[in-house]
Amino acid sequence: MRFRLRRALIATLLLPGIAMALEAPRQTLRFSGPRTEAARLDLVRQGEAALAAGNPRGAEEWFERAGMMAHEADAELGQLRAMLQAGEFRRALAFAAHIAGVHQDSGGGAGMYAWLLHLSGQPRVAQETLTRALERLPTDALLLATRELLNAAQPVPADRLLEAPARFAPMPRDADGQPGALRALASGVLVDHGITVLTTAAALGGQERVWVRDGLGRTTSAVVTQRDLPTGVAELRLDPPLPVAGPALVLAARDPFPGSPAFAVGYALKDEPATPAWPLLRIGFVGAPTGAPGLHLPGTAALASGGALFDNSGRLVAIGTLAADGAAQAVLPSRLRAIGGMLPPAATDGAPRLPLDELYERAMARVVQVLSVR
Repeated sequence: MRFRLRRALIATLLLPGIAMALEAPRQTLRFSGPRTEAARLDLVRQGEAALAAGNPRGAEEWFERAGMMAHEADAELGQLRAMLQAGEFRRALAFAAHIAGVHQDSGGGAGMYAWLLHLSGQPRVAQETLTRALERLPTDALLLATRELLNAAQPVPADRLLEAPARFAPMPRDADGQPGALRALASGVLVDHGITVLTTAAALGGQERVWVRDGLGRTTSAVVTQRDLPTGVAELRLDPPLPVAGPALVLAARDPFPGSPAFAVGYALKDEPATPAWPLLRIGFVGAPTGAPGLHLPGTAALASGGALFDNSGRLVAIGTLAADGAAQAVLPSRLRAIGGMLPPAATDGAPRLPLDELYERAMARVVQVLSVR
């Protein structure tokens, strides 16, 4: 009897260890050796190929299988990029925090996490995250490049920041007939179930045909169908459309009052070939404390180039344009309602506030780059 009790006690004590041993292969190495590593890297390559082919769901499965063989940063960074390519920013941001915390010997996770924080309206937290990473890895080339990017007036990733596995931009999903090199003209807002883009007419010049790319890397052609001179807004008709999942974009029921919080979303513009990009969100207020008209936002430059201004419920409260004298101006709901009825009005002013990461997630597919042939 005593022997059976002792054996049962030993088995009870060993069970957690056995369970941990059985579970460990999911987190660390399932097998070891050069053949296994070659097989793992092949899975990572399959994931990259799926991303390049515009299949983020399939890509995530390939990367996850590679992660089951070894808990390495390259596979998890691939998973992160697959989430972003699918437009799942909230999920991606949480996963980026995991990679940054677990893989502290690699700059990719911390760099990507800092970049996503910077893009989504948290530049101070992004700088703090990057500073801590550089204290651990002061010579890491990717982290040093990230520091330059975060301090740039027009932050556009280039060179090593466009290389896998820590690519700081979506993969391109080119349209049929798309020319090789495009330059960025402006930002724009996708409305009317993905059929129409509203942007600033001043940036288009005399062009009648342009290209549009969203924050998921999808590109399509567009024809300029209207230039609304009184508001400075131009209308582009997409062919084919860029369908958007989730709630429809609605127009705020009334113009924002001075001092109300606002979120400007647009793309950084540089005079060089435009690569796919994620938009930049900045937080601020509409109007000055004295009630003076205009926008007083950290993101005014991006907004003036055709970007969007949202309230804290994700409703559109302005489209940025340039006036005839070159000054930035905002076309508010009272004037936007006259543009074709493509933006349904909000049913109520009592909509719930959105978390910042959800607001950014919605904007990824709704705020676009407007491009032209170089």
